[in-house]
Amino acid sequence: MNPFSFFMTLSIERVQKCEELVMVQVITDPWCSCGGLMADGTLVVAGGWSEGAKTTRYYGGQVNCETCDWREYPKKLKEDRWYMLI
Repeated sequence: MNPFSFFMTLSIERVQKCEELVMVQVITDPWCSCGGLMADGTLVVAGGWSEGAKTTRYYGGQVNCETCDWREYPKKLKEDRWYMLI
């Protein structure tokens, strides 16, 4: 594992009611992924780098989200979601 991968995959959530930051775990590398919001407020992120290239990730959207974390599905995409450098 890349010793700097922790810094590349850092994810935090600001909890408004107690004014604190909570670290949430990202397992696969989301570098250069794309994302958007679903109607229910779920953040959807697709692709990334290396082992994250075919991963989809979902955050939020659950009724009780006090202990939420990313829901990751490696290899869900048929092709890598990445852009080629020319």
